[in-house]
Amino acid sequence: MSRFEDEARKEIEQSDGYTRWMRARVDALHHRVSAGDVLRENGVNLRYGGARPEQISCPFHGQDVNPSARYHPEEGRSKAGIWCFVCNKRWDAIGLWKQFRGFEGSFGSLLRSMERAYGLEPPEAPPESVAEEAEDDVELAQLFEVCERRLRGAKRAFTMEGYLTLCSILERLYFRVEKGGIKLTAAKAILRKALDKIGAKERECPAG
Repeated sequence: MSRFEDEARKEIEQSDGYTRWMRARVDALHHRVSAGDVLRENGVNLRYGGARPEQISCPFHGQDVNPSARYHPEEGRSKAGIWCFVCNKRWDAIGLWKQFRGFEGSFGSLLRSMERAYGLEPPEAPPESVAEEAEDDVELAQLFEVCERRLRGAKRAFTMEGYLTLCSILERLYFRVEKGGIKLTAAKAILRKALDKIGAKERECPAG
């Protein structure tokens, strides 16, 4: 394993304080806001007020002659949500909020928007996390796009193992960013290191 791969793996796997903070925010939102709350606020009628399971028309793919979605209230550790048999997707309160608003920012920005809407004060952030919450989501998305495009273009300069390893790192990094499981500054640093590595390969094997 190269130094870059080892450093990237450690950065991806060692963001415990930030991850705990994000999970605390998710838990606080789920405690305050149910899937039924979000559905009702967006015009979906629940006959039992969210207290009982029931069939509903999916709010995202349109009205059904036979309602294709099922609402489930909170039960034990399972949060309230809906499952659509046509979309083959499940949404809890946070997922519904994101879907109704067509939200495309980071997971942290999504939580921020809900916290503001429902008047919630997020749990105290670990050091540096407050500054990270002011990140530019567009910059991160651009870094991912540039990295993936240049990696595809430089594929022939890599060994197959090296190319697949870097693809795997980017895939895991994207997943962790989406789930709020890694500091955004750390994610950006990994992407910049990946670009440096790709650049070195491009110089070894120029296009054309």
